[in-house]
Amino acid sequence: MTGLRMKAGFGLALVAASLAGCHHREPVPFPTYSFTIEAPAAAPTGGFARYVAASDDVESKEAKYIDRTTFTPGMKSAVIAGAAPDIATIASASSAPVEFAFAPHAPFSAEKHTQGWRLIGRALSWRIAQRCQAGDFDGAVADTILATKFGFDLCGGSGLDASLGFAIVGDARRALALYLMHLGAGQLGTLRAGLQSALSRKPPLKVTLEHEHSNMLAAVQAIQKAYQEHALPALQDNLGPDSRDAVEYLEKVGPEDAAAYFAGFAKEADDQAAEYENESTLPAAKRSGFQETAPPEKRPWRRFSRDFFSGGDTLLAMNDETLARTRLFALEAMLLQQAKASKSLPKDLSGAPKELNVDPYTGGSFLYRVDGMNFQIYSVGKDLTDDGGDTDSDYSRPDLTLERPRV
Repeated sequence: MTGLRMKAGFGLALVAASLAGCHHREPVPFPTYSFTIEAPAAAPTGGFARYVAASDDVESKEAKYIDRTTFTPGMKSAVIAGAAPDIATIASASSAPVEFAFAPHAPFSAEKHTQGWRLIGRALSWRIAQRCQAGDFDGAVADTILATKFGFDLCGGSGLDASLGFAIVGDARRALALYLMHLGAGQLGTLRAGLQSALSRKPPLKVTLEHEHSNMLAAVQAIQKAYQEHALPALQDNLGPDSRDAVEYLEKVGPEDAAAYFAGFAKEADDQAAEYENESTLPAAKRSGFQETAPPEKRPWRRFSRDFFSGGDTLLAMNDETLARTRLFALEAMLLQQAKASKSLPKDLSGAPKELNVDPYTGGSFLYRVDGMNFQIYSVGKDLTDDGGDTDSDYSRPDLTLERPRV
């Protein structure tokens, strides 16, 4: 557990303290749960510094595209051209392992560099599609491997960074997967090796969740500071009208009871983070999900918990889906390479790299069927049931498969 909280014999004994009572007691010390609010961020170094520089550069040059959600073909081409030097910077940096320099951030403060990284990721996926359409599959494969390494490197940050990383990996995969049958045996081998290498450098989700724990405690610290500085109305402005009851409750709490309130609030952050970090080491089939251990009336901070502690389930789901599809992508490349090189397919996946042949939903092998020169490989998906590879237009339900061209 990587919480930044100072415990010095304080905290848990106060959880049981009454939240009612006299509001005119002697002042009590409030613990420090996070040093984030006043702490300056350290300057990035190494390959991560170049990731940051690429983001800053593209945000400056392509400012008019940063906030756009829809793009015409001409806009996509302009972004690809404008971001080309920054993609080259990312490529150079990613040639060696890149360690994300994470720093917790106070709630409502924008996370740095995500807009630039998002645009670079989009430019990469658009360039992959352009190269495939032009028949430049060597370039498309190289860009797909680069985007996958880049996206997985971002998983070393916060939940927001990881969500962006998963999106970059997914966009690149979808752009190339539709053309997978057009790749030659050598290109398929390069793709499989590159994806396997990218997967090996992905930080465990436990790292992301530890960083989210730090952000949870930063939120506790920020709300405690707002209470101490009588600035709770501004907190309500940021959270919206649904937070009014929670804010009004906290405004009526006296200092000693407030110390108990924040100790309980922070303990819930600790407990929830510990549970999600443990769940992240298990396949989906073995997870029980976070269980609240106290009734609502014993958790007066629950409205704030919902806003600041709710990202664990989403991260687990995104991680499962991205790992499953990236591994399937690599395995399909391997199978197609063998089919093209030797005009045969293996009868099972026993010869596949073990780290690729793990379905994150079950913890076992992916499901594989072969009939002559045709094969099918898939994950059971969220429902944990083998539906024979049947899937929907999103390739997600009931079984999860690699994206395929529709015929």
